[in-house]
Amino acid sequence: MSLTLWLFGEWRPVVSPGNHLATRMKLKNYEFQSDFARHYYGRGKAEGMAEGKVEGEAEMILTVLAARGVEVSDEVRARIRSCTDLKVLKEWGRRATTAASVDDVVIEL
Repeated sequence: MSLTLWLFGEWRPVVSPGNHLATRMKLKNYEFQSDFARHYYGRGKAEGMAEGKVEGEAEMILTVLAARGVEVSDEVRARIRSCTDLKVLKEWGRRATTAASVDDVVIEL
């Protein structure tokens, strides 16, 4: 049995704790109706994806260096993780595959 509530001139179902998952699943596929909402939602999604690519590239550089046995100081590790330029990170990643030391990787471009 589901509970309903008179709201805004119509009967609406009341979400019970057992229904919470179903409600969240419906919201996952929700499409924004206004141009304003679609614009800012899309922009936020694109920015989040770009940040994810940058973070992933930085972690891959550190993974490659670790796998090759190249020591990375905390200072250089922080520099790699704080870099937000994907082009620079890709170049550092390319260098990490053949570098003898971390100094061969993290250079000014």
